[in-house]
Amino acid sequence: MFTEEFLVRVALSFLVGGLWIGGMTRIAEKFGSKLGGLLVSLPSTGVVALLFIALTQNQEAMVSATTVMPSAIAAGTIFLVMFAVLYRFGWVFAYFGAIAVWFALNLPLVILRIENIAVSLLLALLIYCVSVTYFQKHPHRKLGPVKISKTALVLRIVFAGTVIALAVLLAKLAGPAWGGLFSSYPAAFSATVILFARKHGIEFTSSVSRTMVHGNMSIVVFAVFVFLLVPHVGVALGIFFAYLVCLVFATFSYRFVNRM
Repeated sequence: MFTEEFLVRVALSFLVGGLWIGGMTRIAEKFGSKLGGLLVSLPSTGVVALLFIALTQNQEAMVSATTVMPSAIAAGTIFLVMFAVLYRFGWVFAYFGAIAVWFALNLPLVILRIENIAVSLLLALLIYCVSVTYFQKHPHRKLGPVKISKTALVLRIVFAGTVIALAVLLAKLAGPAWGGLFSSYPAAFSATVILFARKHGIEFTSSVSRTMVHGNMSIVVFAVFVFLLVPHVGVALGIFFAYLVCLVFATFSYRFVNRM
């Protein structure tokens, strides 16, 4: 089932995805809660995972994977909410509790094979309403540049790369919807909130999370435009133009957040 070429591409997805997310989250830490929160929310895991799903299978599989992504991506903001709520019990309990909620929100779509992007978008809208309302009470806080250890950076890269490689594998073994689900796993959010909460406390982490919610919406925009464009212009151009639209949306989001 697994050819040598497929395994090489899975390995590349691990390396490329891990380095991308490790780099983006490190850059984000240097810009405080507003710009940093938006940077870490830009498409990363999803871009690399979708690209490698197309490389290891085909264009149709990649497009099919996007149908579940809007709700799965939006559920990442509920992950942020639950992490903040549960942090009083320790970061380990908060993290796994938040991930459990993330899975609970998304598994029904995958198990029931509801591969309808309109349904996924509706669920995403409802999720965002909850998340925005929760984080509205957390004001933005300033923080100078943060220096992270080499060990923390390597662990972040390995974790993110593993998630992306798993998405590519599951898309091959269990179908595109499972690949789309794991493409939307909040890998960058995970690394960021754990680091920030342990170093700077949950209040600062919540202020960053408030911005992440708005930035996260740009990833949904990316997934929708991949779904719309790729069948007509191909994988490379579809991802390129979808990312451009996403960047424009993220720019307006950043201006909006700056006025908050």
